[in-house]
Amino acid sequence: SIRAHADDVYIQQLTPFCNRVPAVDHLRVKEELRTYLAQPFNRQLTGSEVWDYWRDSQNRFPSFAPLALALLCIPISSAEAERSLK
Repeated sequence: SIRAHADDVYIQQLTPFCNRVPAVDHLRVKEELRTYLAQPFNRQLTGSEVWDYWRDSQNRFPSFAPLALALLCIPISSAEAERSLK
C-alpha cells in the first residue's frame, strides 16, 4: 500500500540517525513510527512544544522518542559554523 511504502521511506531516511542513538531497536522504531503516524493531530505544535511532546511521550514511544529528541538537537542551519570558518 502507499501508506506502508511511505512508512518504509521514513524508516530508510531515519536509519543513519538510529545508529547514533544507543540501543535502538530498528523494528521497534518502525512499529512506533507507524503508531505515531496513525494518530490524529488536533493542531500543529510550535517551538518548544515539539520538544515537550517528545520528552513527554518517552513512555508511549520508548524507542522512537529518544531518536526524535536526538534529531531535534541537530542545527537547522550551518550558518554559524560557516561564519566561524571565515
